[in-house]
Order: sequence, then C-alpha cells, then structure tokens
Amino acid sequence: MAAKEMPIEEWVDKMTKAHNHHAKSIEILEQRGRNLNERLEHVERILADVHRSINRLLEHLDITIEVEDDE
Repeated sequence: MAAKEMPIEEWVDKMTKAHNHHAKSIEILEQRGRNLNERLEHVERILADVHRSINRLLEHLDITIEVEDDE
C-alpha cells in the first residue's frame, strides 16, 4: 500500500461518519424550518388579533381612517 492510501475499513468509517453527519445536519435544518413556520403562524395569528382589536376600538370610538392615494 502506498503511503497516501488508507485502508478500506478506515475509508468506509470516514464515509459513514460523513454520511451520518450530513443526515443529522439535514434533520436539524428540517426541524429548524418547522419551528420557524410554527413561529410565523403564531405571529400571523397575533397580528390578526391585533388588527381585529384595533378595528373594534376604532369602530367604538367612531373613528375612520382614510388612506390617501399618492397618485
């Protein structure tokens, strides 16, 4: 065996560790994506609640907000 060659067992071990690390990284990224989506959905629900509350408050105070077109 040449000085720079490694035994097949060592090569298989390194490749297996790399594959396992890659799979674990993908799993972690997928979990992070799910967590971010859950947080986004939660924030969207809170925002919808805030919009409803502001609209009720404005209606109660009989306030109308008009949006002007910049055209």
